[in-house]
Amino acid sequence: RQPPVRHLYPLLGLFERARHKPIKVCVSWPPRHAKAVACGTPILTRRGWLTARDVRVGDQLVGADGNWTKVLGVFFQGKVALRCVTFSDGSSLTTCGDHLWSVRGRYGCRREVGRELGRLHTKTTSELAESLYEADGRRRWRIPMVSGFVGEPQALPLDPYLLGLWLGDGHTRDSCFTTADRQLADAFVTAGFSIRDKNDTHSGKASTYYVRGLRPFLRSAGVLGNKHVPEMYLMGSVEQRLALLQGLCDTDGTVAKNGSLQSFCTTLPQLALGFRRLVCSLGGKVTCDAASVNGRPGHETAWRLQFRLPAGRRAFRLERKGARLNPPSPRNAARRWVAAVKPAGNGEAVCFTVAASDQLYCVGDDFIVTHNTTTILRGLVWWLAHSPADTCGYATFSFDKARSESRKARDWARLVGVTLREDTQALSEWRTPEGGGLLAVGTKGLTGRGVSGVLVVDDPFQDREEADSVAIRERVWEWFTEVAFTRLEGGSIIVVHTRWSEDDLIGRLAKQ
Repeated sequence: RQPPVRHLYPLLGLFERARHKPIKVCVSWPPRHAKAVACGTPILTRRGWLTARDVRVGDQLVGADGNWTKVLGVFFQGKVALRCVTFSDGSSLTTCGDHLWSVRGRYGCRREVGRELGRLHTKTTSELAESLYEADGRRRWRIPMVSGFVGEPQALPLDPYLLGLWLGDGHTRDSCFTTADRQLADAFVTAGFSIRDKNDTHSGKASTYYVRGLRPFLRSAGVLGNKHVPEMYLMGSVEQRLALLQGLCDTDGTVAKNGSLQSFCTTLPQLALGFRRLVCSLGGKVTCDAASVNGRPGHETAWRLQFRLPAGRRAFRLERKGARLNPPSPRNAARRWVAAVKPAGNGEAVCFTVAASDQLYCVGDDFIVTHNTTTILRGLVWWLAHSPADTCGYATFSFDKARSESRKARDWARLVGVTLREDTQALSEWRTPEGGGLLAVGTKGLTGRGVSGVLVVDDPFQDREEADSVAIRERVWEWFTEVAFTRLEGGSIIVVHTRWSEDDLIGRLAKQ
């Protein structure tokens, strides 16, 4: 099958040449392809929310596991043809057609015993556009959901639950709070505030309370006269963000009578955006409907956001609301299906290299999980599919990274029909019945092992800091000349890495 991404052709051509005649090749391969997102895409970094255009090397993005992952490279693409990928919850991401996604099929889990999520596939945006639906008309692909941004405890000016209550039912320019649930007003008393009933009863049974001493805390949080979710609260720990969400939902949240749906309603667009980011950062998803209040033109617009959270995370502390919600089950878990892929014109794009072992990171207000490129692994799997008796090697800057890449290559090998021996399927070394297989090592390994097929040295330096270190450059050179190169048993060697120094591995090889 022809590779779906154009820039794979020249590199995979090297693998084909190497199968017929041993070669030694250096490839200066900037990690800039197949990862481009529009420059205006919002991304949460450790410095706060930025656009993709403002992300720099050394910044940290949120990985699919919810932890921070370091940005190793930032590469601007200029103007490229863009496509908008829209998902079932209304979220979207604008990327290039060659951008890679990790996806799971709708029916894959039914064919794999004991694996609820099914097999993970890597698809380009263009490939998704060509295979959006199953034969029965249902959506075919879904992307992983972020496990929940871990975050770190923040020194917040006001308890997040109390801030959520005020954002929901507080007066925008005052420390007054209107509610029909005395339990919510008492939450301020429990926190050390005193309240006074203003005795101006509104519709129904709602009463307004003046919360003494609350105004300075609201001003410190930057919300007095400007209701929104402050960025410092979005950067907080899971417990802090969940408490804020519970305050918002206890006031302006509702649960459907049948207990199947939970939603939040607001007339403030900035609060709707903050709520969306809050839910998605906790591993949930949000669908949003905007309509005029009371359904009449000319009236204020209201945003109704329906949402789902992962099991174990409750959006309500108020018992009368929380008790109505159905218990979570795998059938109603948060999932994000690919709904449409449409042209989005031409625009500036940028791509990143991240240090995450699974090559996944989150972009957009909705924490959409997206993928780095996997060019080299495709070549290794292609080699073993054609020459299963050959032993290939894959070496990179760390053993953990090599094991992670080996896992993907092993799964792809099974997918394309390569038979593996049951007794040798470790991530560091897996074998075929014909005697070939893959060895995966860091740039300190490979001692005592021979490579008869191809040895790929892929990014022996983790980042620019390592490439600038004289000691690390010398260690990599010694490993390559004294260990890796001597283990070739009539095989080929391909060195691929980004050029950060004239004295790096490719630089030294070029001099020879």
